[in-house]
Amino acid sequence: MKIFVVGDSHSRFFELTGELKTRNEKYKGLDFEVHVIPGASIKGFGKRKSTLNTNIEVRNRVEKINPDYVVMCLGQVDIELGYYYQKCIKKLDVDFESYANSLIESYVEEVKSLGVKTILKGVNQTVLTGYREKAIKYVGKIIAENISDAEEVRLARKRLSEMFPSVLERVSNHFTFNEKLKIEAKRNDFLYFDINEMICESDGLVCDKYIPASFDHHLVDSIEVREIHIDNLLKTIFNR
Repeated sequence: MKIFVVGDSHSRFFELTGELKTRNEKYKGLDFEVHVIPGASIKGFGKRKSTLNTNIEVRNRVEKINPDYVVMCLGQVDIELGYYYQKCIKKLDVDFESYANSLIESYVEEVKSLGVKTILKGVNQTVLTGYREKAIKYVGKIIAENISDAEEVRLARKRLSEMFPSVLERVSNHFTFNEKLKIEAKRNDFLYFDINEMICESDGLVCDKYIPASFDHHLVDSIEVREIHIDNLLKTIFNR
């Protein structure tokens, strides 16, 4: 069975290292190919031509590999960064639910046109929860990275600071997006999974052991985190 995993930088956790294969016999026979496209988004995938050409790249690789399953891992960039880019850089008055609905509609239509068995992975819950200033600084840095005018950057970050949602609202946004994606996946005969039950406390916040101390919005890259990703994917395929 050939499994092609494609997504943004958060999809790197599906990569099978030599250490993982040595530690776990069941990983040895897997025919996995993981293609990480840093910065890839649903918004970009929905365009046949974009800065990263994600759509074209995915289609070319699917045609070349001819996998039994394609695992799509997009959305994290849109939810944690793109939404605030729309509001603070483009100054658009868009509510989260409308934004999520638009993303998912575009996403599903493009995935359907691939014509292969597809698994949609929901976004990981945010790790930018413990320190509000870190979250604002991180998001502000990324969404303004292509702006050269210092005053425009300052004003964008000011707008972000004023509108940035609480931890509970951001956590809720992630769960809302995943629930909507899960519903659409079922409606279109796609499989769906996410790993949040494995990495979150009962209150929905990511467990401290999976949160990086560094200036980052990815989970800690550990053996356990990779096993959580890979095992939940395999469970979705074989135990459905």
